[in-house]
Amino acid sequence: ITNSTTGQGGGVGLQIIQDGLNTSLTNRSNGYMSFETVGTERMRITSGGLVGIGTSTPDWPLTIKTDTSANTIKILGRASGDSLLAFYAANGTTAYLEFGVGAAYVNYDARNSQSYNWYSNSSLKMSLNTNGNLTLSRTTFSSINAQGCYDDTTASGANMHINATGSVIRSTSSLRFKTDIETLDNNISESIYKMRPIWYRSLCDKDKKDWSWYGFGAEELAELEPRLVHWGYKREDYVINEETNESELKEGAELIADGVQYERITVLLVAELQKMRKELDALKTK
Repeated sequence: ITNSTTGQGGGVGLQIIQDGLNTSLTNRSNGYMSFETVGTERMRITSGGLVGIGTSTPDWPLTIKTDTSANTIKILGRASGDSLLAFYAANGTTAYLEFGVGAAYVNYDARNSQSYNWYSNSSLKMSLNTNGNLTLSRTTFSSINAQGCYDDTTASGANMHINATGSVIRSTSSLRFKTDIETLDNNISESIYKMRPIWYRSLCDKDKKDWSWYGFGAEELAELEPRLVHWGYKREDYVINEETNESELKEGAELIADGVQYERITVLLVAELQKMRKELDALKTK
């Protein structure tokens, strides 16, 4: 089928072919094909093979647009069993991402040893690697907000520790996790008399600038007793591995005293109180 614009001859116009059980509809000219209902275009295929549904200007292999409903795409699975939507590489055999829907679950499966990456404003914000490690981007030093963790309270004071890499770890005092146990040396507990209690204002972003605190300096305690402080690295000591999207330490990074383990000072205080009690009992017997 031709017209005055397509001209005459082979290789132009609209061609409809029925070849056995197969049917082909071909625009042999350098133009688009459109499909309409009730006088309105519903779908268009450009001369470059881009498909647009609800739009006449598709710019991806498939562009879907709707102005009349918030629902854009609906995929119905089979009547029973799981349904799967998969994204494959060009070879058709390597699956990169699969969405599986069952009766009571939804699976998101990054295949081929790939990580899940979440971007915002073209910047990586979060990554879940194949080992199950969830990493927030150190390029922005993001934070995690969980209101439920704050709202739910308990009288059982289970300890939580955040290490220098940002990992959240449960802190335990059970003897099951201890070895080479010895009674504390009196010389160690006497280090409390050399500690310098301080009053200070905080430079931390989350703290009120007009408030004040009591405490100790981690660097000073580290010189007295290194086991009384948390050790970590500076923010600038970390870089992002572009292949794994995980934080890695720069070569030559050195540990620094980063925080005070206030609960461990209690151990030294108890040891000193016990020693004083023995001295007091000895004086009473004289």
